Amino acid sequence: IQTETGRGITNEDFDIILQSCWEQVALFAFEQYKTNGRGAVFLDRQGCASEILNDQVDLGYSAYEPGRPDPDAARMIEAYDPAWEIVFQYLRPDGQVRTTRIRTASGNRHPWRIYLFERMLQDETEEEGNHETKPSCTMRYSAFPFFDQFALALWLR
Repeated sequence: IQTETGRGITNEDFDIILQSCWEQVALFAFEQYKTNGRGAVFLDRQGCASEILNDQVDLGYSAYEPGRPDPDAARMIEAYDPAWEIVFQYLRPDGQVRTTRIRTASGNRHPWRIYLFERMLQDETEEEGNHETKPSCTMRYSAFPFFDQFALALWLR
C-alpha cells in the first residue's frame, strides 16, 4: 500500500477508526468476503490533517492470493474467521505496512450479524416499496488503480 497524498495511519488513528466506524467497516468487510472470498481490508489516509477525525480515509479490499502480499499476512488471511474477524492493512507514518487481525470487541456486533441485519432491513425496505436507503455515515465508492477492487471512502466526522 502506498499513497502519495496520505501521511500514514498511527495505531491511535486505527483505534479511532474502529471505534467511530466499526459497523460500516465490518459490513464492508463481510460484503467483500461474500463477493470476493477471503481478503484484507486496507485503509488509505488521503489528507494531511493533524487529527484522523478531520481527514478522509479510503477503505478498500484486496482479495486473497496464496503467499501474497507476504507470507505472514497470507497466513493471517488464511486463518481468520470472517464472521467474527477482519484482517486490516494500512501504511504507518514510518512507511511500513501494518497487517493486523482484529476480532469483534465485546459488546459490538460481529460482521456476519451486521450483514444479516442489513440484508433484513434491505428486504423490508424493498417489500414496502421504498427503495431509498440512508447511510449512517457519508460514503462514496471509487476504484483504486493499484488494487483493482472497490473502495469505500469514509469521512470520519
